[in-house]
Order: sequence, then C-alpha cells, then structure tokens
Amino acid sequence: MAAITPVVTRQPLPNTPHTHLLRWAGTGTANQADTMSTVTAPTVGVHARGGTRRLMYVTIAYSDVPTYTGTALTVRLDSGSGAGFDSTLAAGTDNTRYFSYTPSNDLWIMGDDEIIVAAPAAGGVITASILIAMEGH
Repeated sequence: MAAITPVVTRQPLPNTPHTHLLRWAGTGTANQADTMSTVTAPTVGVHARGGTRRLMYVTIAYSDVPTYTGTALTVRLDSGSGAGFDSTLAAGTDNTRYFSYTPSNDLWIMGDDEIIVAAPAAGGVITASILIAMEGH
C-alpha cells in the first residue's frame, strides 16, 4: 500500500469561537492500494500529533466502479495507548464506489491517536480519493 500525502485545510466553524473544521484530502495513483492518515502531513495551524479532535466523517470515492474483491475499505483508529486499543471503526464491501462513515456518537481523537483509511487497488486507471474531516481547535 502506498500512502497518500493529503492536502490539509483548516476553516473556522460558524458560531463556534476557536473551533475549526480540519480536512485531510488526497487522491491516490491508478490501480494502487492506498492509505491516508491524519498524521501523514503537517497540518495547517494544528500540530499533526497534538490536541484533541472530534471525527466528523470520512469519505472514499473511486473515479469509476472498482473491481476489487476480498479486501474491504477500512477506517481504523490507531490508538496512542497501544495496539491493544486499536479498532476498526467501519468497513466497506467489495466493489463499493462511494463510501462514507459518520460516527453515530461523538468520537474524540486524542493527540497521539490517528485515523487511518485504507482503500484497495481498484483496477485499470481507477483512482481513490479520500477525505477525513474533524473538528478541532
């Protein structure tokens, strides 16, 4: 798997002083299994490892209908408390073109945690675009 280096943006949220929408977004290479994490690139005005953030949503979109089987899209929490606390938050099914995950309850991410999204290779010239959105300060 290859890591996507995301573009990270930070936008103020309306009517919430000192709170921002943090967005990690990137597109992989054609027919390549890709991963993206909330710490694969420096963030804009926010330390990559530090501060508490709330996971708002994750989306994955392939450029066309993918042709992978046996390997699901996954959204994982890599816990800073150790491997025993890691968790798969969501998984897609084979050949899913559009996938989204929104936690049903508030999911706070500590400063030493990270969210890792994995998208299997999709075949041909198909690419995967991944977006992770969090609320933070």
